[in-house]
Parts: sequence; C-alpha cells; structure tokens
Amino acid sequence: MIQQYGFKVPRSALATTADEAATVASEIGLPVALKISSPDIVHKTDVGGVMLNLGRANQVRQAFEQIVSSARAACPHAHVQGVEIQEMVTEGTEVIIGLLDDPQFGPVIMFGLGGVFTEVLQDVTFRVVPIERSDAAQMIHEIQGQKLLQGYRGASPVSEDMLIDLLMNASRMASDQAGKLQSVDFNPIMVWKDQHRVVDAKILWHPQPQPAPSTAQANPRHLDRFFKARSVALVGASTTPGKVGNAVLDSLLNHEFKGQVYPINPSRDEIMGVKA
Repeated sequence: MIQQYGFKVPRSALATTADEAATVASEIGLPVALKISSPDIVHKTDVGGVMLNLGRANQVRQAFEQIVSSARAACPHAHVQGVEIQEMVTEGTEVIIGLLDDPQFGPVIMFGLGGVFTEVLQDVTFRVVPIERSDAAQMIHEIQGQKLLQGYRGASPVSEDMLIDLLMNASRMASDQAGKLQSVDFNPIMVWKDQHRVVDAKILWHPQPQPAPSTAQANPRHLDRFFKARSVALVGASTTPGKVGNAVLDSLLNHEFKGQVYPINPSRDEIMGVKA
C-alpha cells in the first residue's frame, strides 16, 4: 500500500524456517536484517524480534531461531507468521513520518528524527492535514536535528525537495484514508542524498470506519459575543489593589469598555461604586 504513495521499501521476503531464511538472504544479497513478522507484535525490538547486519548464511539461520524463540517467550499468545528477511540499508540518517487520526483535529502529520531519537529527544513537529509544500518545508526546519539533514561534518546533505515530497505523499495518504487510518508510523525512514527507504512501517486501522472530518468553513459570527460583548461578569472581582480581580475590574470600568459590568464577589455589596 505505501508504495502507491511514493514510499520506497527495501527488498524483503518472508521466511518460515531457518533454512528458508538463509536461502532468501542469499537471493536478496548479504548483509540482511531479520525482523519478526506478527500482527500481534507492534514493537519488534522490545521482544528481541530484530537482528541487523547479518553477513553470513549461518548467522541468518541462528538469528532466525533466536528471533522466533525470543518473540514467543515474550508474547506466548502472539501469532507468528515467520521472519521477514530484509535488505540491509547501511547508510543515511533516520527520520520519522507519522500520521494520527486525532479526535479533535482529524488527521495530523508528524515529522522528526527517527529511530530511538524519536523517544529520547522527542524532536518532532506536527501539522493538521492536508498540508502545502510550504508547510512541509517549515516542518523540516523546525526540528532541532535539521543540521543532521543539511550535511553535518562533511556528510552529504539530504535533499529537502525529497523530504518535502515524502511529507506531501504522507499527507495525501492521510486525506485519502481519512476515517479509516487510526495511526501510521514510518520509523525509521533512512534518508541520504535524494534517496530514501522505509525500513519499518506500523499501520493501524480503525475497527470501524469513522465519520470523515467536516470540511465546512468555520463560522466566526459568534466570536462577536466575546470580542464585542455588551456585558461582562467578572468572577473574583476584588477591592484590593494589585490583585488581578481589581486590575481587570478597573480596566473594564475606567477605560474603553462601554457595556454593563457585573462584579462577582461573595463578601462585598459594591466594588468601585458598582453593585456586586
């Protein structure tokens, strides 16, 4: 599915035995990464379900057995489909792109440094979907780790146009699947020069489709009641100079407000000459 939105993934295949894993790894090309494949295991690393940079067939066999054993020990009730054998991506900087169906705002998009940096540094930024290319550019420049993407200590800079394209693709995905997608984590996405690979993706769907977010324009008419109020009740009005309730009441009574003012105070009959 994610390839339909312009995201590239490493070559991979599923293996159900250790020997099959070694054969698949040889066909893909060593070194490879191995990851547990189970719909019931979201955080693969936490259960010992990931091993990286395996360069020999016997290492792949041993890693297969170890991953399956660790996953079953940590999640005995999980349905294990096998182990995914994946092309090892050895270069690049890790970034994350996330999508979330927020109950208040609808689909939102996140961008930041990926991998463990997401949890440790929390260097991420958000926008409400859909976004424009200018929004995507702002997101890239808002994170503190942007220097790593601009070419740090002699490293080649990552194409900003490519990063913008990835964010726009994710925004389009969120809009197309609004009400269906619950959350998406592309983490990490390895990025270098004008290339990228989505190394891991977690996609959660709503059990039942949700109503699409409203596209109606906001109605500002009722804001006049706040900004052009005809009367104001000030709860906590005070007779003590220096207190907020005194300063606000003074501002309402003695400056530009022309409406009726109602000071609210449980122990005073009047404040500043106005009935409380």
